[in-house]
Amino acid sequence: MGNPFSEESTYLFALDSKQLMPECVTEAITTAKRKGESMYDEYVEKRLTKQTKAITDTIKRCSLPLFGTYEKTRSKKGTNQISELKNNCSLFAGLCIACQAREGNLDEFFKHENSVTPPALSQNGKMCTGQKSELIAYIEANSIKSHPSVDVIVLDAAAIVNMIAPAKYKTFREYAETMFLPHIIHQN
Repeated sequence: MGNPFSEESTYLFALDSKQLMPECVTEAITTAKRKGESMYDEYVEKRLTKQTKAITDTIKRCSLPLFGTYEKTRSKKGTNQISELKNNCSLFAGLCIACQAREGNLDEFFKHENSVTPPALSQNGKMCTGQKSELIAYIEANSIKSHPSVDVIVLDAAAIVNMIAPAKYKTFREYAETMFLPHIIHQN
């Protein structure tokens, strides 16, 4: 690409990055003037001429896919991971050789991460997002559900009283017989 103004192709591309834009962006730019004029005509007709809508009504937003707002195609996850692993491998090899050449402590070298973001928590240098509640199913599936054998159980009576709601009981005896003592017996 020489002079961008003498380009004869029908493709639309960004001058700074020379990135080709998809068809939806090309179509949006070629029809933007016509669409704007039709929206203006509709505004004048409905609000000023026929007065079917109030002049203070909101104008519908026209969001066209443009250079920075179109949905970019994502590259395959596998190719990104392979290139990231190759970069990490070459970096790690260089650092390891430098540590050996300078008579550094290899045990100390292996204690530290070799990337800015931990690989288990990031992808392509960006931290993965999510909600903590999504981890519950994974933790429950992989947790060991066994109860160790114990000789003694120590219960804090004040904590148990605060855990159990008093409900509709009027006396301490009713509360103790129906709520507190069954809870303690059930702990055995």
